[in-house]
Amino acid sequence: MIPKETQSRPNVIPRYHCTNCGASLQKGGFTVGDSKLEQWKFCPICGERIEWELVIPVQWKPTDCAICGKTLISTVLGYPVADVDYIGSDVCAKCQMEYCTETNCLKCEIGQYPDCEHTRLKQIALREKEAGSLGKA
Repeated sequence: MIPKETQSRPNVIPRYHCTNCGASLQKGGFTVGDSKLEQWKFCPICGERIEWELVIPVQWKPTDCAICGKTLISTVLGYPVADVDYIGSDVCAKCQMEYCTETNCLKCEIGQYPDCEHTRLKQIALREKEAGSLGKA
């Protein structure tokens, strides 16, 4: 079994999952405190042999916001780096917040209400909007 590598941002440690049962896998090979984490050879759930040497790493490419054009992922010294406004898509956090404040969640075509991944952004944007309007009064 060849594990699937996922990574939420280019500058975050990748995670691995069994392609057979979906279980989280420990790549190992690094030290935490005084103990060294060993690399697992078999999936702890389904027992499939893990072929670490065949893992396909996540490939990051430079990305700009599809709305405002802000650089979200760039290459610095040969390594991909994500901007603070990168939220896992080709839209920056600020543009997503603006969209969320102007859109009824039930009519949104981006997220899946009620389990939308952008709920936190909408709450922040609404608090900022409320605080801004209270400060002007």
